[in-house]
Amino acid sequence: MTGEHIKIAVPYDNGTIFQHFGHTSKFKFYDTKDNKVISSEIVPTNGSGHGALSAFLGNHKKKTDLWRYRGRSKDGSC
Repeated sequence: MTGEHIKIAVPYDNGTIFQHFGHTSKFKFYDTKDNKVISSEIVPTNGSGHGALSAFLGNHKKKTDLWRYRGRSKDGSC
């Protein structure tokens, strides 16, 4: 779809994807348009645990038209 703007949040630490969503101290946000990354930003979460991160991600969701998060740990805990 032309013009589609997607914001992707990736749990992030030390230059790589952080393995546990609920314990990440930072997210790297990618802004994409037309299937291309147009910008990225590393943002500290200032909290931990799934509850704190839900509010954090919800606040960032309001900045974009479409929100997507995909991923599960191997044990299904997040």
